[in-house]
Amino acid sequence: MPAGGLLLQPHQVAEVTLWYRPKQRMLLFKEPLHALVAGVPQVLATLTGASTGMSLLLASDSIPFGTVVLGSRSTKRLQLSNVGDLGCKWAWDTRPLGQQFSINPADGFLAPGQDVKLEVTFHPTAVDADIRVERIACRLLNSAPTGAGTGEAAGAPSAGSDLLLTLTGACVQSEAAGELTFKCNVRTSTSRSITLSNSTSTNWQLRPAIHNDFWSGAEFLKVPAGGSAEYALVYKPLTMTPAEGQPHEGSVFFPIPDGSGLLYKLYGQSDQPTPEAVLELPLPAKTQHSQTLRVSNWLHKPQRFKVIKEMLVGDASTRLEGPAAIDVPALTDRDYKLSVYSYTTAMTHARVTFRNEGTGEYTYYELKLSSSAPAPVGQLVME
Repeated sequence: MPAGGLLLQPHQVAEVTLWYRPKQRMLLFKEPLHALVAGVPQVLATLTGASTGMSLLLASDSIPFGTVVLGSRSTKRLQLSNVGDLGCKWAWDTRPLGQQFSINPADGFLAPGQDVKLEVTFHPTAVDADIRVERIACRLLNSAPTGAGTGEAAGAPSAGSDLLLTLTGACVQSEAAGELTFKCNVRTSTSRSITLSNSTSTNWQLRPAIHNDFWSGAEFLKVPAGGSAEYALVYKPLTMTPAEGQPHEGSVFFPIPDGSGLLYKLYGQSDQPTPEAVLELPLPAKTQHSQTLRVSNWLHKPQRFKVIKEMLVGDASTRLEGPAAIDVPALTDRDYKLSVYSYTTAMTHARVTFRNEGTGEYTYYELKLSSSAPAPVGQLVME
């Protein structure tokens, strides 16, 4: 409308164009349109309108996690609400999070009035007194900027603009809460248990982290609120330790939900192997006998074993013969054919060892051979 007004002749009609350009969401409104007619105010019309749009709101624009033990994690919940009039898709820009933080879910859809609880997790990978990621953006994927916005701070309702979040925390090294010592023969197993107490009012679902493949345990451990639970660790070494040398070393770490953790040092002594079997074989003298010995490969790679035959008790009248070596594929068994021949009646105690010359690891059988008089070949009648 011209600033100076309009001059209408009798029965003349003029058009007035009104523009509504909202810069933010507005509820439904009604406003009278006033005009001065010959100096007298009159209501020409009533204007009604509303402005709809998409708007998300974060419960907070920053989350401080405090101090978390290395190897543990801390999770906090953050509410994301749709306070707008339209449903919208949203997604976090997870690239700045790196390996220190994670947000779940990282994207989704919210209807008007709906909200979602986001799980923001701090899982540091290195000791650091100040870990922070600033201005992590949550974007509205199906919206276009409708104006300059309201100028509110990060975390305030947004229409076509990003929500921004800052995450901070610190990471310290855990000190050992205790240590356990294990001892057994190589390729056998022994177990010990650790008791964990939960003094909080919530149940714990822990996922222990075991370092060193010679130890194993259950993947998860549930500790009831105000109670305790035992965690069994199994030690099954695949290599021997020197008699007076360095034991096998490992650890098990229990990450606690509050970001703390329990670390236990593990030490293992692995002694020489026990025989695979002690075979007692009654044999007739002067008769060829073939004995099958099962040779196992406990590694994830092929092994070649040198075959060593030893007479512990007995004399040269008993002979043990067979191939000088045997190749066994990874994690499989092979049969070794041992030929036994005794010239006389005798008691023989022998050992057959299968040794990996590269690692020094070995397995063996003990044989207790009792050779008796041979059966008669026939009957000779003399007249």
